[in-house]
Amino acid sequence: MDFRQLEIFVAIVETGSFSQAGERLYLSQPAVTAHINALEKELDQPLLIRSRQGACLTEGGKLLYDYALSALRERGEALINLSKGRLGATQIRIAASSVPMQYLLPALLKGFREQYPDARFDVSLCDSLEVEHALHERRADIGFSGCLPFGPTCACSTVARDQLLVITPLTQRYASLPADAPFPPEWLLSDPMIVRESGSGTRRSFTNYLQKIQSGAEPNIIAVIEDSLAIKNAVAAGMGIAIVSQRAAEDYVQLGKLYAFPLGGDAVRELYILRRKRERLLGYNKEFFQFASEHISNAQQHPSHYQM
Repeated sequence: MDFRQLEIFVAIVETGSFSQAGERLYLSQPAVTAHINALEKELDQPLLIRSRQGACLTEGGKLLYDYALSALRERGEALINLSKGRLGATQIRIAASSVPMQYLLPALLKGFREQYPDARFDVSLCDSLEVEHALHERRADIGFSGCLPFGPTCACSTVARDQLLVITPLTQRYASLPADAPFPPEWLLSDPMIVRESGSGTRRSFTNYLQKIQSGAEPNIIAVIEDSLAIKNAVAAGMGIAIVSQRAAEDYVQLGKLYAFPLGGDAVRELYILRRKRERLLGYNKEFFQFASEHISNAQQHPSHYQM
């Protein structure tokens, strides 16, 4: 039994298939099968039940899976501790959706590097649902998302709360509205609206809000745009209204390019920090996860102490 066999075995369990495990590890399916056959022969028992629906664990496989996870974690921790000072030990891989990427991470990265000057970051922009996929597929070790994960593989905790606002062009129709009053619900359905893609946490939160005030309600969507800056520019140009986070709206409102109005009721979205559930974070990933959790939470309680 060797670590490579254990890595392949764990990948099959996590992906549910030999072919997907091969894609994750850049191995052909015959190579994956050969490694598992050798492992089962060495242990003298079947570990996986193969079927057209995928692969599932035998009782012996369940026992080995726990041992395999432990062994791989210990090996990873040993390698990091033995290789301190090298780039691989200081690399922090992050997947983040747009609001955390633009309004939380810049200050966090700067603050962390002040404590750990040799830290290096590999940050990828995803929508909120793709963040979970990036963790599951091991393209990232830490995630920031605007919606809860749906699968069993991610652990998450709330690190921030963010108010949803309606942004509008600077036209007479919207200038007549009281600035601190909720945006008229009927206008949310009638006025042309620009929205984020379906995997966006902002869009999911707004959809949930809309169903609470009127079941089956559908806004008048005229455009789907993936970039929040492009949405703000489209609204400023008079194309329609949009739902954005308060953090995203602040700059354009202060510059006098847009109006912003609160939604009625509890129109608040939560931002989450994520990691893989059954694995310990190691090295700088562990330090950064703790740093981010503590500093964002402190910022919510004492905004002047830590600017986001």
